[in-house]
Amino acid sequence: MNKRFSLERKFGWLAFPGLIRSIASLQLVFFVLLLFRPEAAEVFIPLAPNIKEGEIWRLVSFVFYPLVDPFSRFGLVFSCFFAFIAMRISFLINDVLEGFWGELRTSLFVYAVIISQSLIYFFDPIAFAAAGRSHYYLSIFFAFATLQPQFVFRLFFILPVPVWLVAALAGMSLVGNCIRMPIFAASFLGPQIIYFAWATPRLIRWMRNRGKLRVRRAKFESGRPSGEQTLHRCAECGKTEISDPELDFRVSPDGKEYCLDHLKKSDKGTAP
Repeated sequence: MNKRFSLERKFGWLAFPGLIRSIASLQLVFFVLLLFRPEAAEVFIPLAPNIKEGEIWRLVSFVFYPLVDPFSRFGLVFSCFFAFIAMRISFLINDVLEGFWGELRTSLFVYAVIISQSLIYFFDPIAFAAAGRSHYYLSIFFAFATLQPQFVFRLFFILPVPVWLVAALAGMSLVGNCIRMPIFAASFLGPQIIYFAWATPRLIRWMRNRGKLRVRRAKFESGRPSGEQTLHRCAECGKTEISDPELDFRVSPDGKEYCLDHLKKSDKGTAP
């Protein structure tokens, strides 16, 4: 915990509250701009010659290009609708990541994703055409799905789809692109390095804790439970599945078990 506070004291100035929200809002602004000035799309392309001539802003301008193309073949109404949906989902992701990580760690994660993507596009401009702009969104979406795998989207406002399933399909598509175009595999996977660097240790801890929980469950079920015996107990508030049957419990990366109300607080002490 002291390490976390030390990090915030040293690098707190890097925190950008609502960073993902701000990027999504600017994308919507540029979406409207491009409807009237289509030629402005050129400024979002990270052209290496232009960057070397001093147009440094091109290293990050691609992030602000709308995820939904204003000139989609499906028509303007479709584009406007899904541009708005993309912005709303971005707002949701921003709030979830900041809820778990805090503003500083969320900002550092986004900065790292953008920088990694910028470096790839600078040294391999063709990768921009192959990999596209969606990899920034993939990274933050994968992080969101890892933290809240049971969150449910309503497809067409009707069909419930858990976010882990959407992330799994996106991951399969990413792997498929790498297999289909192996020459661009590094460009496809490069921007995801930041996510993998954070998620891999978390996955390892989760697998270990899952094994421990399985052992605890087996001992609990094989014993003779009484009113005092519980399987789950929040390390923060002490609530159990007996004292509050409606509560869900999760094992945090610190190895302790928390109810969902206190899980976010415990995860804020874990760097992204």
